[in-house]
Amino acid sequence: MAELSLASLYDGMHSLERVIGPFPVLTFAVDRRNRLVMSNKTARDAFGLSEVAMLDKRLTDLVPNLEVVLRQDPSGVEQAMIVGGLKGKGQTRSAARAWKANKFDETGRKVGAFPVEAHASALTVGDDLIVFIALHDLSEKLKTDRALRQTDELLQAVLSGVPALISAKGPDGRYAFLNAYAAEVFGVDTQGAVGRTSAQVFGASAGRPVDALDRDFLSGRATSSTFEENIPDAEGRERRFVTTKGALREANGKVRSLLSVSIDISHRDAAEQRLERLAQHDDLTGLPRRPVLLRALATQIAHAKSDKGRVGVMILSIDNLSEIGASHGQAARDKVIRRIAIRLSGLVHDEAVLAMIESDSFAVGIPNIKTAADMQALKATILQRASEQVPVGPASVAPMISVGVSLWPESGLEAEDLIRSADMERLHAEIIARSAGTASSSGLISLQDRAKARRALEQSLRRDLEHERLKVLYAPTRALVSNRLVGFRAQLRNANGQPMDHADAGAVAPLTVAEEEGLVVQIGEWVLRRICLAQRAWDALGGASGQLSVTLPMHAQQLYQPDLVEMVSDILAETDTPAERLILSITEASAMDDPEVTMGSLNGLSKIGVGLSIEAFGAGSSSLMHLRRLPVGTVVLDPELVAGVPSDPDAVAIISASVPLLGSLDKVPVAAGIETDAQLAYLREIGCVEGSGTAIGVAKDAAGTEALVARGLLVAV
Repeated sequence: MAELSLASLYDGMHSLERVIGPFPVLTFAVDRRNRLVMSNKTARDAFGLSEVAMLDKRLTDLVPNLEVVLRQDPSGVEQAMIVGGLKGKGQTRSAARAWKANKFDETGRKVGAFPVEAHASALTVGDDLIVFIALHDLSEKLKTDRALRQTDELLQAVLSGVPALISAKGPDGRYAFLNAYAAEVFGVDTQGAVGRTSAQVFGASAGRPVDALDRDFLSGRATSSTFEENIPDAEGRERRFVTTKGALREANGKVRSLLSVSIDISHRDAAEQRLERLAQHDDLTGLPRRPVLLRALATQIAHAKSDKGRVGVMILSIDNLSEIGASHGQAARDKVIRRIAIRLSGLVHDEAVLAMIESDSFAVGIPNIKTAADMQALKATILQRASEQVPVGPASVAPMISVGVSLWPESGLEAEDLIRSADMERLHAEIIARSAGTASSSGLISLQDRAKARRALEQSLRRDLEHERLKVLYAPTRALVSNRLVGFRAQLRNANGQPMDHADAGAVAPLTVAEEEGLVVQIGEWVLRRICLAQRAWDALGGASGQLSVTLPMHAQQLYQPDLVEMVSDILAETDTPAERLILSITEASAMDDPEVTMGSLNGLSKIGVGLSIEAFGAGSSSLMHLRRLPVGTVVLDPELVAGVPSDPDAVAIISASVPLLGSLDKVPVAAGIETDAQLAYLREIGCVEGSGTAIGVAKDAAGTEALVARGLLVAV
């Protein structure tokens, strides 16, 4: 018999094993040629064989003289009989009798024998046969007569009692077997189904598609398949099943029959739908959560692009919700949330999307906003209505509401940008409101607000990193004499396109948060991978693009990363990027902070072929002695010094002395921050080799750099 059909019945075998587990019954299955195809653990332990070793045995290898043959009963139905035994070879028996079974050691060598009683029960599928055999080890001398009497019923019950639809069809597409579970689900008779097609058993509309699919298997066009399907039960309810179909073949490859096993997963799907709804909707208000809002905003933005319209986002927070809960209890807190959700639902039009994005915050996505004034008017209306008192038992509470708004495309181009911009405005409004309302404790409030703003920034930074919303820009670097494009300097920006060290007045810079929260290494790894992928895109443009390098400034914390060299090497290999096309730059102060550690990292990077560079040379107390010890090939002059030439005598003196000295140390001098033609002309004149800055070319994203490279490497400034 084909292995596939037996594998489909494997769950049934395990169900049987659980039922008869407490009894010392050795159970296994054979095909019509007496080849073992399944066994339970009790049998494997008794024979001393592994599951794989059992499959290599024939029935007579385990129990000499025990064979299974087919006999027809008076009605012409084939039955499985066991023959042989201790009372004379060739004697036919269908009841349990005594036999000798072999015992094996771990090498598979026979080491003894033990007496058993044998009982067989068969499932006949057309011309096919699966025989389940139960052996009782008489050497254990256990009183299991009752268990043995029940074995036949248990074996027969496996196929009928397993919660799965099990059926078999002959080559003519008519049922040869339908288990009791299937009969119960569909409200049909098991014996009445035999000899009939699916259309005849279940009706034309439900049965014809099944017959058509089964013909593909019976004709040999399909061999096996597992899929999900909806099947109506006897009461007309749609139930979900996972169905496996497999064709049973003769030795010559001809399909003999088709076995189908379907497992009911309706309850699983219902639970998954429930979990999906809980994940997508707030349980308290029934409002959609953040993922639903993001998808809706993306759709609104897409429509606004085509219609040349605007999209507004409003964030509303209940700032004193914790105080309400502490004073009036959880029930009062929940009532305030639900009441404000109801108020908001009545204030926004049907096309708007209202969502619960935090435990105390709502968001509204509003399409078809005409002007910023319209958005501000709606904001004022919602703020007034939401701030009204909410009855809580005999008393009432006044929710403290802060609101922020943003507009597409003015405030951002992506949904997350709009939410972030509106929330920053809301947070600013909250700080002002709290400060004005409680001047006596302004110092405490300031600390609380700063902490809250920092937490919000940290969460935002983590989300941006997770969803790859940080940005990498590439500023072109050119050979100053020939004007040839030699590479790019990578610049990291936050999701809003601002430098990572940028912070509004009184706020914390994203870079500071990354440093304090240990995100620097993770961000650095992400940026490195993005750079290498960008280089692969340049390579696809052909020409001399394969000679372009990228300089990536490294943070001091990365030098203390234990697996820095391995991480860089892995990403280079993963992206198929030559090591010499990557230049990692550090400040001299970072390199000399802990020379023993940092020199180990730098030497390791140098050994794998990565280029190294020193940043901001000339700022502070630069040391040529330190510089000689570092395995760096290029040195970048401090942008503040570059900004002073040629008008600042001090800057001119330092740079004019540094450039030839660096050349004498075999270091390539590079100028960063070149902004004017006068600076560019002066640096060329004194022999500075390479440079970058707005006078050389503005920083662009990866797509912009592809356009630059595609135009050629000798574009005039």
